[in-house]
Amino acid sequence: MQTQIPFKKVLWPIDPLVSDQRLQALTARALMPFREKFDFKLQPVSVILEGQLPYIFPQGFKLNDAVKELESSVSKWLTNIHIGTFEKPRVLVEKTFSIKASVQAVLRLAKEAHCDLIAASTHAKERTDDLDFGTFSETLFLSSSVPLLLVNAGTRMVEKYSEVLFATDISKASERALYAVGELAKFIDGRVNLFHRLDTADDLPLNRLSQNKEARAKYAELEQTRREQVLWEWVEHLKNEGVRADFIIERTPSLHTSSAILAHSQRLGANLIALVSQTLEAHTYPGSVTRQVVRAAHIPVLVLHPGTRFKKHTIDQR
Repeated sequence: MQTQIPFKKVLWPIDPLVSDQRLQALTARALMPFREKFDFKLQPVSVILEGQLPYIFPQGFKLNDAVKELESSVSKWLTNIHIGTFEKPRVLVEKTFSIKASVQAVLRLAKEAHCDLIAASTHAKERTDDLDFGTFSETLFLSSSVPLLLVNAGTRMVEKYSEVLFATDISKASERALYAVGELAKFIDGRVNLFHRLDTADDLPLNRLSQNKEARAKYAELEQTRREQVLWEWVEHLKNEGVRADFIIERTPSLHTSSAILAHSQRLGANLIALVSQTLEAHTYPGSVTRQVVRAAHIPVLVLHPGTRFKKHTIDQR
């Protein structure tokens, strides 16, 4: 029997040199609810700095032998944590230390291997004042056009992705990503809750140029009505596609967008947060909301590129 699945191959970047592998194992666990619904090929990949190898292997080692040994070591670890089947691990060797170069190497492999999803973890802790985008995962979500499934050390595992919170700023980029969220929700039989934080009158772009309080209040009222109408239309679109959907608007002015997303995800009992990198809160530091959500979320986070569309792969189901 033939069936359709949203992704056929998932790339999983892991660090074979990290002594505590629990966080990396969490990443594999986060993929399990998808594997319950449909099978896919899991491709582990590691990026190693060439200068690290002399500290790992005896003097006079050959590069090819070192790569094979690392691939074998990763394979044994993956077998021991019982994550199911996986492709032969790949080890990519970089000559110079650069997080950006490591990310680009992973993204090149994702393109070459036709991966539909990248699963990764972040060691970063919750910080709202830190502008350091130096971690691998955070550089990844700012660079990748491939959807990402991200976890942190505090992520709790779930049995299924039945409730998806999609955070949106109602931009065109977010609207395009909404279609991808709807497509995925149909595959996993999940409900989509659209979430939008309403700007205060002072935060609205046009109101920053006006000193007329009455005009500012009127514009804010019209803008709120417009956004509610857009959300209604998006929900109706999802329902017409066979997806259960609803929307929520956050009106608390003192609540930061990332905090509001996390609070509502818990209130709704969501087990997956979906958002689009580089679109939320365009008037703040680019990517900051995504970064803060990824660092602090208690559930896995699906980060989408504005142009993301999940392909419908037809496979033979046994």
